[in-house]
Amino acid sequence: MAWRTPGRSRSMSPSQARGNYFAQNGSSWTLTGSLMGSTLLYMALYLLVAAFGAFATLATGFDAVMARSGSIAWLPMLVLVFVLSAALNRAIGNVKKELLLGGLMMLMVSPFLGLALAYGLSISPPAVLSAVVAVAGSLVVTAAIAYVSPWDLSKLSGLAFVALMGLLITQVLAMFIGSATGLVTSPLWSLIGIGVFELYLVVDLSRMRQAMAYGPNDGLAAYLGLGLALDVVNLFMYFLMLFLGGARRR
Repeated sequence: MAWRTPGRSRSMSPSQARGNYFAQNGSSWTLTGSLMGSTLLYMALYLLVAAFGAFATLATGFDAVMARSGSIAWLPMLVLVFVLSAALNRAIGNVKKELLLGGLMMLMVSPFLGLALAYGLSISPPAVLSAVVAVAGSLVVTAAIAYVSPWDLSKLSGLAFVALMGLLITQVLAMFIGSATGLVTSPLWSLIGIGVFELYLVVDLSRMRQAMAYGPNDGLAAYLGLGLALDVVNLFMYFLMLFLGGARRR
């Protein structure tokens, strides 16, 4: 998720501008009194919304509908996610709006998660558990890298965005070009997806580290928590694709 710093002064560094913006537009308290603690709690809240939506998708059979409908269902939902993301960038600092828009975004993502879960559980339940463990390990390792790095790794956000756009465009094209289907279902594609969202995880965790200097701020915590939750969900799906590929080969 991109930083939004309207009205930045020419005399300010980017980090000063972000701090000034969030100081003016965010609330001055957090759930835990700590920006990091509140960010992680918001991340957990968003993940619960995504998990609820995923299991609702399975319980209602909507995963089968999505699987049959293909791009007719997938493309409008992807477009809606981008619309919600644009609206969220305009709502920074308003915690209620952030939670509402972020929750809606996680609900839009949850059918994809539900479809992946249904497929994984039908082929190899251990692969689902392996994906959970891999994501947990990624969080720990990436958090350590972001914490000890002497550089501001959030500056890699531009590279991460370009990589994400390439990933999405290729997946959309694969819906219409049969020859590309083999690519997006291959282990190599899973590794590329993991690489993209590991990069996003590094960026978002580095943003949290940099933002801790701004002090308690619930608006910022809710914003950062959503970015981390989206990273976790996408990493889980790509790890699951990778492990399921290995299960099928066995």
